[in-house]
Amino acid sequence: MGSDRPSDKFREIARLAEERDQARRSAEALSERLQRVLGSITDGHYILDKDWIFQDINLHALRYFGRNREQVIGRCLWDVFPTVKNSLVEKKLRQAMEDGEPVHIEFRSLIVPGRWVNLNAYPMQDGLFVVFSDISQQKENEEKINWLSSFPERNVNPVFELNEEGRVTYANLAMKRLLPDIETHGSRHAFFREALDFLRTTKNSEQNQARQIETEIDGAWYLLNLMYIAEFRRMRVYGFNISARKQAEREALRSKEDWANTFDTIPDLIAVIDDRHRIVRANKAMAEKMRASPEDAIGMRCYRGIHGTGAPPPFCPHAKLLMDGEERVTEIHEPRMGGDFLVSVTPIRDDDGKVRGCVHVARDISELKRKEKELQRLNRALRILTDTNQAILRATDETGYFEEACRITVSGGDYRMAWIGLAEDDERKTVRPVAHAGFEEGYLETLNLTWADVERGRGPTGTAIRTGKPAFCRDMLTDPNFKPWRAEALKRGYASSVVLPLIGVNRVLGAINIYSPDPDPFSEEEVGLLLELADNLARGIEVLRLQAATQKTGEALRESEARYRSLFEGMSEGFALHEIVCDESGVPVDYRFLELNPSFERLTGLKREELLGKLVSEIPVLRAESWKWAGIYGEVALTGQSIRFEEYSSGLDTYYEIFAYRPVPQQFAVLFMNVTERRRAEEALRESESKLNRAQEIAHLGSWDLDLAENRLSWSDEVYRIFGLQPQEFAATYEAFLDGVHPDDRAAVDRAYSNSLKEGRDSYEIEHRIVRKNDGAVRFVHEKCAHVRDGSGRIIRSVGMVHDITERKLAEEELQRTYAEISNEKKRLETIIDVLPVGFSLVDAHGGNIRSNQTYDDLWGLPRPIPRDVGDYSAYKAWWMTTGEPVQPEEWGSAIAVSKGEAAIGQFFEIEKFDGEHRFVMNSAVPIRNADGRITGSAVAIQDITDLKRTHDALRRHQEHLEDLVRERTAELKEKNASLLQKRDQIRILATELMYAEENERRRIAQGLHDFLGQKLAMFKLRLGMAIGQIADDRQREVVREIHDNLDDIIDETRNLYFDLRFETFFKEGLEPALRELGEKMMEQHKIAMKLESVGEPKSLSSYLVLNLYQIVRELLYNVVKHAKATQVNVAVHYDDQGVSVIVEDNGVGFDRDEIAKFLSSGKKFGLFGVKERIEGLYGEIDIDSAIGRGTMVSVHLPLAAD
Repeated sequence: MGSDRPSDKFREIARLAEERDQARRSAEALSERLQRVLGSITDGHYILDKDWIFQDINLHALRYFGRNREQVIGRCLWDVFPTVKNSLVEKKLRQAMEDGEPVHIEFRSLIVPGRWVNLNAYPMQDGLFVVFSDISQQKENEEKINWLSSFPERNVNPVFELNEEGRVTYANLAMKRLLPDIETHGSRHAFFREALDFLRTTKNSEQNQARQIETEIDGAWYLLNLMYIAEFRRMRVYGFNISARKQAEREALRSKEDWANTFDTIPDLIAVIDDRHRIVRANKAMAEKMRASPEDAIGMRCYRGIHGTGAPPPFCPHAKLLMDGEERVTEIHEPRMGGDFLVSVTPIRDDDGKVRGCVHVARDISELKRKEKELQRLNRALRILTDTNQAILRATDETGYFEEACRITVSGGDYRMAWIGLAEDDERKTVRPVAHAGFEEGYLETLNLTWADVERGRGPTGTAIRTGKPAFCRDMLTDPNFKPWRAEALKRGYASSVVLPLIGVNRVLGAINIYSPDPDPFSEEEVGLLLELADNLARGIEVLRLQAATQKTGEALRESEARYRSLFEGMSEGFALHEIVCDESGVPVDYRFLELNPSFERLTGLKREELLGKLVSEIPVLRAESWKWAGIYGEVALTGQSIRFEEYSSGLDTYYEIFAYRPVPQQFAVLFMNVTERRRAEEALRESESKLNRAQEIAHLGSWDLDLAENRLSWSDEVYRIFGLQPQEFAATYEAFLDGVHPDDRAAVDRAYSNSLKEGRDSYEIEHRIVRKNDGAVRFVHEKCAHVRDGSGRIIRSVGMVHDITERKLAEEELQRTYAEISNEKKRLETIIDVLPVGFSLVDAHGGNIRSNQTYDDLWGLPRPIPRDVGDYSAYKAWWMTTGEPVQPEEWGSAIAVSKGEAAIGQFFEIEKFDGEHRFVMNSAVPIRNADGRITGSAVAIQDITDLKRTHDALRRHQEHLEDLVRERTAELKEKNASLLQKRDQIRILATELMYAEENERRRIAQGLHDFLGQKLAMFKLRLGMAIGQIADDRQREVVREIHDNLDDIIDETRNLYFDLRFETFFKEGLEPALRELGEKMMEQHKIAMKLESVGEPKSLSSYLVLNLYQIVRELLYNVVKHAKATQVNVAVHYDDQGVSVIVEDNGVGFDRDEIAKFLSSGKKFGLFGVKERIEGLYGEIDIDSAIGRGTMVSVHLPLAAD
């Protein structure tokens, strides 16, 4: 109870009074320092309390307002200056007072008329600190600069101005010349009425507005820029003559349409593709292939549209071009596009040479590939025909010949199987398979064929044998006549077949069947060649059968040798009997001459006595090829198989037709004839026929022979081809010839030929058209013939030629069209040259004038000499605009173009016309080259720029004047800026001292709460607890108990207030523990979770910088609580060598990024203005990133320089 003594209370009261006096003295000292700082500021300032009462005002402000301190201090702002009430200034001051954020405003003074004011208001604890300065001179200078730059009286373009009532208040000279009545009757013109409509919709706007309109005035087109200037409540209109541009736009549009039409009519598939495989442009043909329109194709990925894939295929030429930049031409098969294409890709490069895309051109070569494939099949058929012709020479029996023919037929790989069947004359008319090759797999055993007119004889084999004509099964899957054999055929992969009859002298011998794995693969040309194969096979059969009969005849001769000895001696064929000689293994290696007849000696030149009993290897002229003969004849002597063949003997240099047979084992006899002359004649004939046919085919020139008596017409193979027929397809007649002539030309051709006969002319000649039988194509031919007469002079034959001249005719027509197009293009070019708004001239390779337009002649004046070469340019007087030096003849652009082959663009001269007038011009010339690159002349363009130069000179002088004004104003602004920077530094020092004073005051108040109020409350609670037990009245005891319990909440709140004011955790433990404590309070009080992250090692930062950083983060977290509606906030602290950075990121509602700058400058939301000001005062940076619905992230960086 000793603490309740009066002396203790007095000491406590004295101590508190001393602390209060000390605090008062500190506040007075701080106030004096504040007054000294405020007094040093050259601008006006004043302080208002929360009731808008003036608390202080400096001398500059009093002088500006024309008041003394007694008229202001202690009075309300609205009473001293009533004009401020309900103005924008009041609105801004109240905003600063309510939001606690600084505001800035520039406005026309409401107190001093005609003056402009720059005002900044800074919230204080109990009011506002307002700083203002007079910026009237600055505004006046800005207005003068704007006015001078906006309305040059000498502007060559029309300019006028409208006030709010729509009245013309200004029009420059160019405008008055264009429309003299603009000021009095402007509304007569449509553009003026449109300008008035725009003025009516914008005149109440607080912001500048602009619009552009294009209009036609007095035959010329103008672009009018309408600019409503809110500050002056006026609208200014600037006009520019755009007639040339409009004309160019129309020309460009026409050119674009012409180009687009041409682009879309090209049958090739063309697309422009960028470097991301997107189609930039596609012609109609390409778009149709992609099943789209040209417009829909734009932007489509090329690999989707062309290949139907999600990525470029490995063979894609465009993808390869993007990798190496190389142009490519390749063949591509694309089923989705319907065939085979020859594709070329050409790179498109930018100015730096980088590939930006390509021009993709694809030509459909499907028909060409089909024809190539058809040609391959024809070549294969021709090879089969040739090989089987050779096989017949080697054949010794039918079976071997048939098997070899089948093997040759399927050896090319395109036919799956071939077999030969012979027609039997039995009761069932059986077809007996005798040979096959290819994939047969027991198929022939299942056929059971007949050539009778029954079900199993109505297939292609029976039909071909029965009718003697080729038979086809184009698709075994659908052909009803092939039903009995379909299942077995499909098992073996057969799809179609052609059956060719083997026609002998008197009957059909059988047929050859050829099977293909593809449906309907046989073309007419291929079938024609296969028919020749069948004919050769039939002839081979008959030859072999004839040989067999001959062999039998030889046997009969041997049996009657004695009887026919005289014939032997006198026969013209050579004969010899030999004995074969074999080695130890039984292989024939030599033979010995046993007998020979006189014809042998005559046909070989060898003597009987030199040969008999000798081996062939012992005969010098036969020794080199003895092995060949021993091999051929050894087979006959050992097997008994007779052979007939033709062979060349190199030793005797003679061709022999030889028949060899075996009279007894180990011997053989030969009958032979010298066929050298016949063979050479045949080879010469074949070679001659081949050369003739080839020559006619190459030249499209055929020959014909018409026997008038027999009406028998013979054509060469090429005539058949010209008329679209297979060579020797049918026996030609004059009527058949006329049938192939074009119907419109038929009568004229018949009449011309008939008249040549009737009139007895020696020849006939005409050009006419024909219609090809195979494809219906119309061709042009040149017919010419000579008539042959008999002894009486009567014409009995016509021998002539027919020449296909279609290509020549088409070339002539194309040449005529080209001449017409060139003539039209020349006329069009001359018209363009005549209407060009610039002077244009064409010169030859020597510089001599060829042609010039009227503008060119008018520019130089008349009369002027026409130059014949560069030397004549000396008559044309000109001076360089840059140096004033005379222009030499060789310096003119056309002289440079024809002499050096270089373009001379933009030569600026002052010229003297031939009438003495001086003008300024821009001269340009480019060389013209022919197809060989040789310079043939030059195109020259010369433009009169006199008016443009005068305008440019006037603008330059005006620009120099404006630059002088800007330099003067810049100097003034620099001076002002230096003053403002000084003021800013003074305010920053003041703000720092105020912060320290605020922190000291916080700590003093907190200490008082802790040391005095907290202790008193604790003591009071203790005493109440002791008193509760001494109160007898139950009701009073409960009241005291309730007070006692409420003291706990008061003590807790006092403790929280103490910590909030003192930043105890910050000063004791540091920044990060203090931030964690803030996070715990946010979670406890507002259910917002905070995550803290620290990166890097803290540097030696001053307590001043760290305290500021703590207060900045604290303010940002309070903003999250107040505005973000967040559930999570992340705080990251980063230390580095340059300073410290903090990122505060929440998951709240966010806001529009476009509003960030407005928030930072106006302080309307989030209290960010104060944070921004504090950061800038520390030379730091702040960045805000936010979006509606995506939260907000604030990044702060404070440099070490802030210390």
